[in-house]
Amino acid sequence: PYGNTTTFVEQTAAVPVILWSVDTLDWKSRDAKSVFQIVVDTHTTDGLDGKVILMHSIYDSTAEATELLVPWLLDNGYQLVTVSELIKQSYGEDPAAGKLYGYGTGCGSGSCPCIRSWSQRAEC
Repeated sequence: PYGNTTTFVEQTAAVPVILWSVDTLDWKSRDAKSVFQIVVDTHTTDGLDGKVILMHSIYDSTAEATELLVPWLLDNGYQLVTVSELIKQSYGEDPAAGKLYGYGTGCGSGSCPCIRSWSQRAEC
């Protein structure tokens, strides 16, 4: 919940635990253009290769942002993949129940499969 996890959660989770690297704050702004701009700004400053972009499917504004983002991402050379495909690419394994998978922002060239806990998120 909210990106927080503990050893207990990781040990008892029946599914993989996935963290994100780009928070669009869609839940807060509820504005498609704002969500779009956060992704564009991240592309400009850090790139988006291997990044997990957090968006919530319960908001109409997020759906509107998705309609803007998907063509923009494709036009800018990005490939859309499932989380399972990203884990396979970054970790060389299929997603495992109870295992924490994270993608940091301090990795320069893309994904950073080095996170073991939320508190270590910035240490990539």
